[in-house]
Amino acid sequence: MRTQIIQILDVLEIARKRVPSYMAAWLDNDPDILHLLEIELGEEKPLCERLGVSKGIFPPVDDLDDDEVEVLVAKIQELWAVYHYLAEFPSGVSTRKAYDTLLSVWEEPVMMFATGRFHFDFYDIDPSS
Repeated sequence: MRTQIIQILDVLEIARKRVPSYMAAWLDNDPDILHLLEIELGEEKPLCERLGVSKGIFPPVDDLDDDEVEVLVAKIQELWAVYHYLAEFPSGVSTRKAYDTLLSVWEEPVMMFATGRFHFDFYDIDPSS
């Protein structure tokens, strides 16, 4: 795998491990975090800011081979999961289309949730394109 892709994977892994401590408290149902819930949940912030990963680190899909796209999509979804975000795609969507679609919302404002997941519903995309 190319050095650039390895570096991106490292950035995603660091971001995954850097989950704010209050999110772990949410998972443990810590009752002492209500003030944090009010602050964090009440304000939308760009997804990239929530994750701490700039969209600019990702190369265009056409610059990636199939294996690289597959690994990046999996790692992006792993990162999203620890921050309570979930991407939902229609059946049959290619990993290339999934990659472009994931990046298309990278700078969109999102809220955080103490329980459950923030669902990005991508069912309206055409899996055949």
